Amino acid sequence: MVLKVNSSSDAMTEVSTSLSQTAAKVDATAHGQVDEVEKTSSAADKITQSVGDVARSMEQISATSEDVTTSVLEQVASTEEIAQNVETLSESAENVNSSIVEIASNIRQVSESITGLKEEADVTASSVAEMESSIKQVEQGAHDTAEITTSVRQDAEEGQKAVQATIAGMSRIKESSLQASAAIKSFSDKAQNIGEILKVIDNLTDETNLLALNAAIIAAQAGEHGRGFAVVADQIKELADQTSLSTKEIVGIIQGVQSESQNAVDAIVEAEKSISEGESLSLQSGEALTKIVSGSQQVSDEMNKISTATREQVKGGEMISVAMDRVADMVNQIVTAIREQESGSKLIINVSEQMREMTSKINSSTREQSDASRNVAAGMEEVNSMIQKVNMACEEQRVESQQIV
Repeated sequence: MVLKVNSSSDAMTEVSTSLSQTAAKVDATAHGQVDEVEKTSSAADKITQSVGDVARSMEQISATSEDVTTSVLEQVASTEEIAQNVETLSESAENVNSSIVEIASNIRQVSESITGLKEEADVTASSVAEMESSIKQVEQGAHDTAEITTSVRQDAEEGQKAVQATIAGMSRIKESSLQASAAIKSFSDKAQNIGEILKVIDNLTDETNLLALNAAIIAAQAGEHGRGFAVVADQIKELADQTSLSTKEIVGIIQGVQSESQNAVDAIVEAEKSISEGESLSLQSGEALTKIVSGSQQVSDEMNKISTATREQVKGGEMISVAMDRVADMVNQIVTAIREQESGSKLIINVSEQMREMTSKINSSTREQSDASRNVAAGMEEVNSMIQKVNMACEEQRVESQQIV
């Protein structure tokens, strides 16, 4: 469009120059050749034609100038709009630069936090490893304790069986001692009866001795006739004496038997007391062993539960350990990414600074361009005004030329 304006301006200049030359010739011809009317008329026709051409050219120049002015005004408006957009872009660049700086600061804070998180993750992983080792030790201890408890329970059950057998044996011994005591008492009672019988025999022996003595006295009184009776009386007396002696020996033996029987009864009574105490202690031992067996069973069950729970904890600890390893890997990846972000943020900050500077320069350039566009618009308005004046002058010349013709 500017090239068109320049071309039109050059054409207008040429036309103006030609017009000036023609006017000079007309003036010289008017003063020097008044008598050459035909030549003057012909020249006037040419002038009129030339003025018409100039007028038409000026109309084209005017239209072109108006188009150029319109384009320049549009360019001015577009330039001002660009300038506003550039100012907005500059403000956005400032905001972006500020945001990028803030993001970079946040990235540094995140980097510091991630570094602390990595340290905590390492400490946690170490603690998890120690906890896993401790849980395994607890699981092994619980397993060993469960085995020991099972062995104790089995021993207690064997002891319980032995105590029950002892209690049964004590009961049988008690029954046997009761039977022995009853038998000894019965024997003592019978021995007592024998003693009573021996007393009767002893009384009979005394009476037999008296009878033998009386028979001896009677035989002595009978003389020769009583000699045989005396022999019988002597034999009866000897038999009575022997019977009395045997009875006394039997009484002594029976008394000894009765004494030993009483001692046996007393011993059996003491034995029964001991057996009763032993039976009571055995029962208490049985109850204690029953409690031990029950307690051992409960302990064994609880230890089995603990062992199962610790095994589950071991599995959980292993899973936690694997998870912590994954966390450590992810934290390392995050640390690497954050470091790359820090490096990238520095580049972004540099680019943002460059963009801000370029935006500032573009803003200045667009302002200058806007000012220049406004100046061009003002110049084009002046050109349009001058073109209108030239058009008016051409119109006046055309009218005057027609009057001359």
